[in-house]
Amino acid sequence: MNTTRIVALDERIADNDDRLFQRITQEFGDSFSASRCDISKFEPFLIQLFHSQVEDRIVIFRHRPSKTLLGCIRVLEGDENQKKQDDKKQGTETTVWEIMEAKGVYAGLIPAGCRFEAMYVELRLITKR
Repeated sequence: MNTTRIVALDERIADNDDRLFQRITQEFGDSFSASRCDISKFEPFLIQLFHSQVEDRIVIFRHRPSKTLLGCIRVLEGDENQKKQDDKKQGTETTVWEIMEAKGVYAGLIPAGCRFEAMYVELRLITKR
């Protein structure tokens, strides 16, 4: 099954919880119909690594007010502990999806077991209840 990974959003939807959850359910499935916002309003991040979780998550992101483009969101799968233990080898991580230097507001699926990096963006984070 081909799952949607990332979609562009209308900026007016991103700040309206009712419309946002309706769109997320439409794009990413009914499993997000009873969701909650872990980050309920947009928060700025310079550079932040978000660790993997056991549930799928949705990240809503946009550029920071002082910039015209967003920095980067990169979703990674792989064993972060192995990478820490083995200084000589690259970890066994794979980029699931990424978006860099783009305009607009986006919603992206962070699959269970994947971590993600946020650089020079504002974001909201949504998980299943």
